Amino acid sequence: VFAASHQTKIKAMILSEPYSASYYVFRENIDPVVYTNLLDRRPGIKMASIMSALGLVRYFSAVPYTGLPAEIRPLVVENYCRDDALAAMLNEYENAPLRKKNVPALAPLPKVPITVIHHSVEKYRRELMTFYLSYNELERIESLWMDMLHTITEQSPYSRIIFAKKSTGNININEPEIIIETVVSAIKK
Repeated sequence: VFAASHQTKIKAMILSEPYSASYYVFRENIDPVVYTNLLDRRPGIKMASIMSALGLVRYFSAVPYTGLPAEIRPLVVENYCRDDALAAMLNEYENAPLRKKNVPALAPLPKVPITVIHHSVEKYRRELMTFYLSYNELERIESLWMDMLHTITEQSPYSRIIFAKKSTGNININEPEIIIETVVSAIKK
């Protein structure tokens, strides 16, 4: 929406693990139990709200991300202790138009380079295997991700997808150098 509304101010778009307007396809095309337990973030946000209200987030330094670098862990814990942050996350997740099938059409994106940074397919599959998903289900999930990313990259003739080699998610935390290098490269062009 921002890029479509400010086309003359956009030089390039760099999107890390973006959701497209077709996110609802996950809910419609994978096993409901898999969707509820792996992709639907509402239960986790609601649990974080309860834990925060009880003071457990601070007590256990509990956050939903594994492997956070020690230097940023306290900041993330503090964010999860804020009722307004959790309420905003839940509101955004439950009311976002991309959760619905009939999404209003957005204005076309500017014809600038679009770089999508996506998780490691291999590592993501290995992570999902720990939940005992079938190979077909793994393939379906990754295929839906790729279809979603292509709906974004097809909007510009100057698009590419970069795969983060070490991350299954949270690329901004696990491999920030990829995002920094991509931004620096776009600025230099």
